[in-house]
Amino acid sequence: MKRLFLVLSFFLIIAAAVISLDSMYTSRVNKDYDDRIGGVLAPEKNQGLILQKKAIDSEDNILIYGSSELSSLTDKPFNPINFFQGKSDGFQVNLIGRGYCQSIIHAMNIGALGNKLQNNKVVFIISPQWFSKEGLTKADFEKNFSELHFYAFMFNKELDHSLKLALAERVSTLISTSESLIPVYKYCELYKQDTLLSRGTLCILMPYYKSKFYLLSIKDKINAGRLLSSTGHNRKVNNSTPKRDAFDWEEERIKAVSFAQTETDNNSYYIQNDYYDTYIRNKIESCKGSSKNASYLESPEYDDLMLFMDICKNMQIDPLIISIPVHGKWYDYCEFDINERQNYYEKINKTVQSYNFKIADFSSHEYEPYFLKDIMHIGWKGWIYFNEAIDEYYRANDQ
Repeated sequence: MKRLFLVLSFFLIIAAAVISLDSMYTSRVNKDYDDRIGGVLAPEKNQGLILQKKAIDSEDNILIYGSSELSSLTDKPFNPINFFQGKSDGFQVNLIGRGYCQSIIHAMNIGALGNKLQNNKVVFIISPQWFSKEGLTKADFEKNFSELHFYAFMFNKELDHSLKLALAERVSTLISTSESLIPVYKYCELYKQDTLLSRGTLCILMPYYKSKFYLLSIKDKINAGRLLSSTGHNRKVNNSTPKRDAFDWEEERIKAVSFAQTETDNNSYYIQNDYYDTYIRNKIESCKGSSKNASYLESPEYDDLMLFMDICKNMQIDPLIISIPVHGKWYDYCEFDINERQNYYEKINKTVQSYNFKIADFSSHEYEPYFLKDIMHIGWKGWIYFNEAIDEYYRANDQ
């Protein structure tokens, strides 16, 4: 009996310490959070929850989910985080994502936030290169997979069972060979089977999964607090919303072109000089005709995109979908058929419109100089079109 008492006392002390730690770091993040963290691209935000939830609580944040184009912060002053600095249009831009953060990653993220995003402003950037025949690789998925997001998604009572089942099926295929994610894989497999035995087994294992989720949530708060401190965003500035600027979008595009011309003067493709020298100059001959048989019409990414939009619909989120074009001149050189490209844009449009979601379709800008900064990433002039689109989206949702 004495030994049992000691064991119980030990676990009660551990539980009290964990709860105290959770409370302490929750208070610290609540106290230190500053909207300027929206411009910081970091795993603590991409794969965490507390910083995204704080952004949503601010009510004047636009959460922009995307991939590698978000890292183009050097496109000053045209990247939205610079263009709308200081809430110059009445809102804070909050960037979430990095390379290979594609539809399935953001679908899980959105679902993990519960009802926090309901009726909030969400922007989702789609890149054509996602829609390869193979789709997102297992290795690239695992780079951005968040175990915290997965458990939060599966424990979200507001999501339909069919959505959880679809996510479990997709995640299990993408992590089936990952030794570090065996518990997640087992969860997916048990959830998919949906038999009396599998439900019973999952019920027995649920204390483990719930405890893991709770500990990951605490770790998220600790990491968020450290990020706020290390970036100086625990020292708040005056965040009172200024009067909105009135933008002359044509004038802004002229400025972007003037800036871009000096950045792209060593090639005839309007590609950023450093990118051209590093990735193209020495192999340009081999690129000729290299995409002759390529297509973006068949890809697992379409199912992932529809899952993302199914989740938005279930959670009453009305996102703005941004459809980025390819680099027309470069894709012509690589002989990627123009009809295949147009069919891709049409398929994306029909898919998004079938959900009655807003889409900013920039496919007509394939051949517009400086819309892209290289062969795939949005650039100087493209960001101005992007900024105009999210400005209209923000204002329309306020009406």
